[in-house]
Amino acid sequence: MADKARDSLQRSSRAMSDKLHIEGRFFTTDDGRSLWLRGVNLSGNAKNPSEPYLDSHISDKFYDHKNISFVGRPFPLSEADEHFARLKHWGFNFFRFNVTWEAIEHEGPGIYDEEYLKYVIEILLKAKEHKLKCFIDPHQDMWSRLSGGSGAPGWTFDVAGLEPENFYKTGAAIVHSQYPDPANYPRMVWNTNVNKLAAATMYILFFGGNTFAPKLEYEGQPIQNYLQTHFFSAFAELAKRIVHTPGLADSVVVGYDTFNEPMGGWIGRKDLAKLDEHQVRNDNTPTPFQAMLLGEGIPCEVEYYKMTRFGAIRVANRIINPQKTRAWQKSSGCIWALHGVWDKISKKLMKPDYFYRRPLTGEAVEFSKDFWRPYVREFGSIMRGIHQQAILFIEPSPYHIPPAWDPAEGDPIDRICFSPHWYDGYTLVTKSYTSLINPDVIGYIRKKYKLEIFAIKLGKRAINKSFVNQLDTIRNEGLTLYGEHPCLMGEIGIPFDMDGKSAYSTGNYNSQIKSMDMTMNALDRNLINFTVWNYCPDNTHEWGDGWNGEDLSLWSRSTHQPQYLSLPGTRSGSPASDVTHVFHLSPTQMTIPNTEGLRQRSQKNLFEEITVTDMTEAIPLQILSHKSKTSDTNGTLHSRTPFTTQSQEQLVIELTDEHHNSGARALEAFSRPYPILTPGEPRALSFDMSKRQFVFTFRHPTPEAISAFKNEVVTRSLIRFGWPSADRLTRAFTTPIETTLNDLRNHVAKLSVEIYLPRVHFPTEVKVETWSSDELDTATSSCSGVWRLDRENQRIFYTCSCAVAILQQIDALLDAVKAIPSPELAYSSSSASRPTARMNGKIQEIQKTAWVTPTMEISPEIEHTIVMRAADPRKKPIAKVGRELLEKRKKGSGMMLGQGRVDFDEEAECCDCSPCSLM
Repeated sequence: MADKARDSLQRSSRAMSDKLHIEGRFFTTDDGRSLWLRGVNLSGNAKNPSEPYLDSHISDKFYDHKNISFVGRPFPLSEADEHFARLKHWGFNFFRFNVTWEAIEHEGPGIYDEEYLKYVIEILLKAKEHKLKCFIDPHQDMWSRLSGGSGAPGWTFDVAGLEPENFYKTGAAIVHSQYPDPANYPRMVWNTNVNKLAAATMYILFFGGNTFAPKLEYEGQPIQNYLQTHFFSAFAELAKRIVHTPGLADSVVVGYDTFNEPMGGWIGRKDLAKLDEHQVRNDNTPTPFQAMLLGEGIPCEVEYYKMTRFGAIRVANRIINPQKTRAWQKSSGCIWALHGVWDKISKKLMKPDYFYRRPLTGEAVEFSKDFWRPYVREFGSIMRGIHQQAILFIEPSPYHIPPAWDPAEGDPIDRICFSPHWYDGYTLVTKSYTSLINPDVIGYIRKKYKLEIFAIKLGKRAINKSFVNQLDTIRNEGLTLYGEHPCLMGEIGIPFDMDGKSAYSTGNYNSQIKSMDMTMNALDRNLINFTVWNYCPDNTHEWGDGWNGEDLSLWSRSTHQPQYLSLPGTRSGSPASDVTHVFHLSPTQMTIPNTEGLRQRSQKNLFEEITVTDMTEAIPLQILSHKSKTSDTNGTLHSRTPFTTQSQEQLVIELTDEHHNSGARALEAFSRPYPILTPGEPRALSFDMSKRQFVFTFRHPTPEAISAFKNEVVTRSLIRFGWPSADRLTRAFTTPIETTLNDLRNHVAKLSVEIYLPRVHFPTEVKVETWSSDELDTATSSCSGVWRLDRENQRIFYTCSCAVAILQQIDALLDAVKAIPSPELAYSSSSASRPTARMNGKIQEIQKTAWVTPTMEISPEIEHTIVMRAADPRKKPIAKVGRELLEKRKKGSGMMLGQGRVDFDEEAECCDCSPCSLM
């Protein structure tokens, strides 16, 4: 019966379900398993037009903002298969699709770019082919490209009366293309634009125009209403296209981000004549009042800062706008002077706290609570009016404490996901990595430390712990303020142009790998879903992601080298037209040349293709013990049919890896093992990159679920089919029972863990060990089960012995049901839809006799811990690692979901027994 159960398990694996569900803090699939979402932002280049090609440093045609196109962002449709296949190969199953308002409505109010909207739909259909899901991100930074960022169309400045061509001269924005030396544009200076006139004014008008600029109207509408109506309508138009395209809504596009990194400009500032305490200071740094004066052509002496490893340092004062240029159009004037904030004649600030209080009532305001939350309600209502089951990815202002959610005021609480952003700010700003010093930015902003000096963390261990704790703080804020909902880190990443881009010439990416590993470790430890910033298909070493000097792409075309396969008997490195061939491989079907008899073949028939479709095998855990005849002295199981460099199967794998991984940066750090699907609740996760050791703990479903599963077995096979006649009763024991078997196998599939197992870490063998811990009596024991390895798709599946026992019982029960003579189960004529008392008695008899004693007690309270490590004869076995980790967790020293406890002991001793292994 065990063999029968194992065969059923091997046939029961399922692909990722179409629809995404939310159960508490986890995403789940139709079969009830927890789904871990890992992906990228696609893409940083979506901020810039593709036609004409306008990376942010290019000044030619920069201000011709109506005659542009974003078709081809993030990549041409012809390249979609290549890039999506690469992302899948790296283990990603999700992406944040960056779409700007400008891309949809750049030509003018209400004029949509139909070609771009069609292109987006075609890209999403391609994503569907690759079984990738995504959410739409209405992306923006600093309001617009013309104000030094990205997002809004240029015509929005016309609505406000601003003149973008004068922004740089007046200090209203630091714009990359207008900077005297774009190649030396100051690091991260673009984000200072939030406090400069152009972006600050537009944020205030968009979120709070009705409050702070009631005198400003456009085409008969209040300015806030006009801007928001067009913004909502543009993304509503995209949502309509998605919903009306079969197979996209929910299956591919699961929801919408609310607004990328929302900012309030000067809303909440207590004194417009002063710099804010937490304001980023870099380059020319005017106060809000100075920004208003500069915009009206009044020169000012402003503070000038430089960013260093030790923070911003004021080095001088500078005179800005000596030529007295105005940032406003000729027919317009400063709207803040119009509203009495300052006086043009006396040039004095009249209302220093104008944006701190409501002008009519004097009530103090807070941007996130009073302006961002109402925006989210309206945006969510509009999008769900079109895409009803859409998940709202709630994104608050970065690094700020988000406001509390209040359902009574209309804040959405169903199908939402907390989606903050976090970066290692020190590394991002300095563009260098060090394990010696790094500040706890989140702790500092949350006033965790009495003295600022205590926020400085020294040493790798302390910095590592600080990263974990910072993400733990952010995640717990979401749980506290928004409720039990999933957390997905919408942006997180590192700069790759560290240390003066030295890695690009030396090929040494050690700093990038270490930095990315620390960031990914913090995500792992906190069990957080994420989309890394970013994957940029046209990234180059010279201009990075093509936007404001940023270079955070996981992949670079400058590093990518097309991969050629040198065939046996030919000269390595010969021209492709002579002896090599480029293969573009899809994840569902890969082809390789048949090299047999190569010397005798003509060039025309040289590349006869052989298709490889199934490379999976199932191996029960018992076979993988150190007693296996194929194991070496270290207990490592070698393949019964070991690969050779000439084998076609191995050629496919090697070629696929080389093709997809070429161009990757810090691949070892971001392509790491993780549980894609988990039966029940993930509890703890860690991956030691140096040891290539993966540890994952999960808990079984609730007792009610197991009990219901057991009690439904007979109901499914007998009662629910309700056959009233003898001939149909016969059918009840043929087709319906076979259908029930399939249903039950799917139930068992819920108890299988699907783990991404990247070949970059596990190229040949992998050692595996599983442990179970009963939380009631704190017992810890070795756990058997069934392992299945899928080399081609870099997957490993584990079904614990609990599931094997359940399947054994199901098979026995169904065999007993089949053996009952049909007359014994006859229905009464008075109630064809219900079984007779005799039948009920028989069902009870079946339940008593057929529910056999399991091979292992089925306890939903059992936690299973999986330990995997790449086989290495120089390392000790791992048989004791799982037990030690579980015991540490019981003592409170290990990572527990939502409790912020982390175990940093990376030197666990192992016993000398040999663990189980896989090839």
